[in-house]
Amino acid sequence: MNLIKYSEIFKSIQGEGKYTGVPTIWLRLFACNLNCDGFGQANPTDPSTYHLPYKDIDVKRITMIEDIPVLKTGCDSSYSWAAKFKHLQHEETADDIVEKLVDLVDISKIHPSIDIAKSHHLCFTGGEPLLKANQKAVVDVLRSYKAKYLDMMPTNITFETNGTQLITPELLTELKDSNVLLSFSPKLFSVSGEPAKRALKADIIAANIKNLDECTDFQLKFVLNKNPVAWQEMEDFLDKLSIALSDTLGRSSVRDYVYIMPVGADNDSQYDIAGDVADMAVERGYKVSARVHAYLWNNPVGK
Repeated sequence: MNLIKYSEIFKSIQGEGKYTGVPTIWLRLFACNLNCDGFGQANPTDPSTYHLPYKDIDVKRITMIEDIPVLKTGCDSSYSWAAKFKHLQHEETADDIVEKLVDLVDISKIHPSIDIAKSHHLCFTGGEPLLKANQKAVVDVLRSYKAKYLDMMPTNITFETNGTQLITPELLTELKDSNVLLSFSPKLFSVSGEPAKRALKADIIAANIKNLDECTDFQLKFVLNKNPVAWQEMEDFLDKLSIALSDTLGRSSVRDYVYIMPVGADNDSQYDIAGDVADMAVERGYKVSARVHAYLWNNPVGK
């Protein structure tokens, strides 16, 4: 069986979007096609001004990923894709990974009236879980779950994805009988520093929603600051996505699926901006999502 490279397996809650607060078991896969170095920077669109803490970490002093501090600027999960942290990643078979995921759910502590399969979500994150190599890993994990622990396999599956990768036919087949939430987090240039031609793929997001139409729900989570340019960038992208999904959503608007989150990797940095961003979202009729894990635990590795 092939070895799967991953950053961490952990249990926490879903801290963002539709299923905020739901107990969740997580598999964070390694590698991403975006860096998002602009997050939290004074000027996200000017790389010459960036401060990137992950580049300053002395990896010789780090023996495990859990020792990496909260990264307050740039991508807060840089450890799941940056080459300097590659030696800290885990490599195991799908069977080994599923054993660890199952062990995270202590059934002795769950009330007998609660369905085990509904008690936790299963979330694939990264990095980018829908890179082709990671999709193969997900397929292997799901097949292992079904073969060995079908009664323990969570009913609901979430993919935390940047929305730039098309789901392969192999993974589509594996997901056809599952309840899937595609949680898209498109990266805006004015917030993440990622150019739109790399990061904003309305056609890919629309195709994935259509291809999983019978068993999927979706949400769009935008990290925003107070810059009006960023908000207009989001609106322009939503206009394109609305056109791409015009034959799919019926009477619904693509904007019905949007959640706005304040930029900020930890509690303190969010506190400075969260209220203002929430006010701006409410004025425009959008749902607000706090990053609850950051407020509860200050966003350390494993939470």
